[in-house]
Parts: sequence; C-alpha cells; structure tokens
Amino acid sequence: MVREVRRPFLRVGLATLWVAAAIAPASCAKIWGIDDGIPFPDASTMDVTAGQDGTTQDAVVDAPGEGATEAGADAADASDAVDASEASDGSDAADAEAEAACVTDPFWCNTHCGDGLNNCGSLQGCGQCGNGDMCALDAGNVCVCQSDPGFCQGRCGSLFDNCDAGVVCNGCDASLGCNAGNCAGCNPESMDAACGAQPCGKATNNCGQSVYCGNNGLCASAQDLCTDASTCCTPDNSPCQTTYACGGSFTNNCGQNITCSTPNCPANAPCYQGACCTPPSCAGLGCGSVTACGTTAQCGTCSVAGQTCVGNQCTCPAPGCGKACNTTITNSCGAMTTCGTCPGSDECVNQQCCTPAGCGAVNCQDSCGVADPLCCMDSGPSCAGLGQSCASLPCCPGMNLSCQAGFCAVQLGDGGGPSPDSGGPSPDGGGASPDGGV
Repeated sequence: MVREVRRPFLRVGLATLWVAAAIAPASCAKIWGIDDGIPFPDASTMDVTAGQDGTTQDAVVDAPGEGATEAGADAADASDAVDASEASDGSDAADAEAEAACVTDPFWCNTHCGDGLNNCGSLQGCGQCGNGDMCALDAGNVCVCQSDPGFCQGRCGSLFDNCDAGVVCNGCDASLGCNAGNCAGCNPESMDAACGAQPCGKATNNCGQSVYCGNNGLCASAQDLCTDASTCCTPDNSPCQTTYACGGSFTNNCGQNITCSTPNCPANAPCYQGACCTPPSCAGLGCGSVTACGTTAQCGTCSVAGQTCVGNQCTCPAPGCGKACNTTITNSCGAMTTCGTCPGSDECVNQQCCTPAGCGAVNCQDSCGVADPLCCMDSGPSCAGLGQSCASLPCCPGMNLSCQAGFCAVQLGDGGGPSPDSGGPSPDGGGASPDGGV
C-alpha cells in the first residue's frame, strides 16, 4: 500500500522538476537581465505562421544572423525602391501617351462654363451660364442654380424657391393675408398660362409672382442653353475642331464667348501655321516627292528604264511614231504604238516616211528611191505615176498604185505592196507589154 501510495507522489514530483527545469532559464534571464532576443512587450504578439509546425523560428532571430538579416532587408528595400521608381516612370509615360491621344470633347462647353480644365486636362474657356445661373468654379466649372432674389414677390410663408432652397417670404401687403403661400385675393394662373410658348427662363404670372418656364427655368434638353431672350439654343462649338483647332476665341451661335484649348489637333496631325496639318507620307506613292506641314518626303525614282513619274506614280508613256510608218513600235518599258501611212504626199520607204524632193540619182526614181516615170531621162516614161492615165502605160511599181477608172490611184488593201497589175497590162487593154515596154 505504501508503495502504491508513494508512486503517484513520485510521478508528480518528477513532473514538477521537469517543468521547473523548462522555465528556469527564462526566469533567470528575467532576473539576471539576460536578453533572450525578444522584447518583452512584443512576446505576446509573436507571429507563428501556419504550416510551420507551430514553432516560433520565424519570430526569433539568432544573434549571429542579425547582420545578414538586416542586409537582406536593406537589399529588399532598395529593390522595392527601384521597382517603385520604374513603375512611376512607366506610369508617367503612359499618362503622357494618354494625354497626347486625348481628343477634346466638342460638346464640353455645352455643360460647362468659365475657364477651366476640359476632359483632356487642357485649359478651356467656355461662356457664362444662361437663365441667371452662376458658374461654380469650385464644383468643376458647371452651371448651378442661383436663387432668384425676386422669388418672394407676391408670395408668403415658408416655401422652397426656384433652387429648392427653403425661404420665408413676406411679399404680401400688410392688409392681405397669406393663403397657401400666395397673397390673399389672388389665385395664380397655371404655369402653362403664365409661360405660354416660352421654353425656358423666367416669366411673371397674374399675381406678380416669378415663375420658371420649361425645366424649372432650363431648357428641356440638358445640351441646350437658355439665352437671355428666354429661348433655347444648342451651342455649336465645332470651330474648335476646325478653324480654331490650334487655339483662339470666337462667339458661338448662342452668343457665348468660347476659347479653344491649344492645341486641339489629333496626334497624327500636329499644329502648323494655325491649322492641324497631316505630315507628308509616301504611302501608296511610287516616286517623286510630297510636301506638307513645312516638310518634304522623298518617295524615290522609277526603277524601270523608260518610265516617267507622273502624279507620284511611275508610268510607261506610249512611244511616238515620228517618221515611222506601216509598223509597230515598242519602247523600253513595253508600251506599243501602231504607226499607219504617211501624211500628205510623203512616201513610206523602209517603214520611214520620206518627203520626195524631185528626182533621185537613180534613173526613173525620185529622191526617196520610189519609181517615178517623170524621172526617166532616156526613153521617156515607161509607166504611169499617181493620177496619170494608165490607158497606154502601166502604173509604176513600188508606188502601191493600180489602174482605176483609167487613172493610176492608190491601191487599197495591204498598205504597201505593189498592185497585182502594176507590172502587166492594164485591165482595160491599154496595150502595154508585160515587161513595161511601149
């Protein structure tokens, strides 16, 4: 029994000794001032990352590795700074590209007023507000409702004015009472009756009260402006994209003074001499040069011999006939021209037109080498020439003549060869010998 009783106490004692041994170093460290590497205030907030078997190895840093840890942290900070700088540079470049590609909203001034930044961040001067509204510069240069100082005329009591602002009106004579916001004795007419055809602005009803036509004094369309004459006008500010694309001021169709931002040209058509200009380009061109925006682009020369540059395109002109006759001419770039007969009295000799100038050195031939009976110096003519009678003489060979109705005429047909009967007797039996003798 004693053993059985003492055995539990023995186990308890041993367990107590193990616990004391485990906590003694930490307790002594507290008493003796030994630094265990974890500040006391932070010991309770030590982070134990899940998945690392519950140990605190990430929270405790051994002394020999402190320098390496700090160096790694510094390197990480430097790397983060470089990454941040590069990201900033990239962001700036992207912003610059976006700004260059931005196109100004042509209707910006329809909903804005005064001088302020438009949708592209450029200074834009818009006109003033209509219908008594005021331009709220601190609210993005938009027109806001302005309470009408004459709203309480003919009204009384606690009311909401034209801008839905609460007001207390005392606009009635002392002798008159107040009836539902109106001075006693007058029943206000309807809005339609007071405004009639007036689409916007302010009118006065039968009780002398100010009423606000249209959309509470505004035009039905938010794009329209209520002019001083209480008419609706759609502003046309398109000159900012055309005439004043490079900046300038003008008065639009609604009487507003508009200042166009500078510049307002697309990125591919920069401002030049007060207008958007598209730089010269050789796209689709084959040769020559083009000039625009003060610069000239050279588009090259034609590479095929014989081609010429016409309208910035290489073309192959058709060759001229010149003196050529009864032939086809092809030039170096492949163009062809068909040449016909010679003009006037010229003669086609060896596919070249020749103008006869009397007789040649050879008997019975003219200066072009064509047979001519008038040039026979010895025994007289042995053949008839053009227009001469072929009753007794055959038509001269080599002249493309034939005897027609008793006279030598140009033979129609092959365009150059002698007629079948040019060397024989005439069809009408003129008596000429086959060899052309008389």
